Amino acid sequence: MNAPLVAISVVDWNTREATLRCLDALRASTYENRRIVLVDNASRDDRAVPAQAIHPDIAIVRSATNLGFGGGHALGLAVARAWGAQAIWLVNSDAIAEPDALARLVDAWRAHGDALYGAAPIAEAADGTTLLNFPEKYLDPHGVPRAFRRDRPVVYDAAWRERAPFVVGAVAGSAFFVPLRVVDAHGWFDPAWFMYCEEVDYCYRLRAAGIVSRLVPGARVRHAGGGSHRGRPRVDDVVAYYRARNEIVLAQRHAGRVVGAVTAAKKLARGAATALRSPRRGGWIARGAFDAVAGRLGKTFAPEDHLGDGDA
Repeated sequence: MNAPLVAISVVDWNTREATLRCLDALRASTYENRRIVLVDNASRDDRAVPAQAIHPDIAIVRSATNLGFGGGHALGLAVARAWGAQAIWLVNSDAIAEPDALARLVDAWRAHGDALYGAAPIAEAADGTTLLNFPEKYLDPHGVPRAFRRDRPVVYDAAWRERAPFVVGAVAGSAFFVPLRVVDAHGWFDPAWFMYCEEVDYCYRLRAAGIVSRLVPGARVRHAGGGSHRGRPRVDDVVAYYRARNEIVLAQRHAGRVVGAVTAAKKLARGAATALRSPRRGGWIARGAFDAVAGRLGKTFAPEDHLGDGDA
């Protein structure tokens, strides 16, 4: 495995400018045996990345409907297979990968073999501190969802940069590297999530099958998050629904009914508290909790139906 072909899949949904910056960063990668596929997840015509803005070495796939995170990347996966790629790297459209990030991921794969690998998503705090932009609970290699646990901020300092890859409970979907042999053996993300928690569910499912997840601290990707709904309050409401619903389902699936029930109760309480300052947002959170308990999954509400004409 000298220099395996890696397909890089980027899914864009109405984040044209951020997507172009993301693609520019990926084309600057020091790992040469890679190809990039951009999946347009049914962006509005005036927000889609125009073909003429894309370098000829980047493939474009345009979906007729918004397929969500896993569904959008499934289109990228199909292109990766057609190319004969040996691995696929999922990168969020609002993420900026450092030039050596992919090379470090491939080096980790060479050293440790087939597994799920994640780059380190980092973001700057208000005080200038660099933080790992991923919940601390997922660093526990044996972790499962818990009803009462608060995540502490994880400072990404110089020592983190030099840490060797290590086993964690889950890696971030914003920079998620998976060998295609693993996909062939264990399948793809569950489409029932639509958005949020699908990569954590995948990591937990595969861990049960003997496939570990490894964080590669030296592979850095700058990712503040929220690119597709930042500045779009009605879309943000729908996102709050999916977060509430899917975090409850994640607890149900991987920690049992009791933890799932307590998580649902906490979400309902949060929805009620949120409703005091934002009745609409609180209602969306409560709706997510009720749908999780009722087992209503999939694309229950379309974010595109909540894009306003004045959204950024």
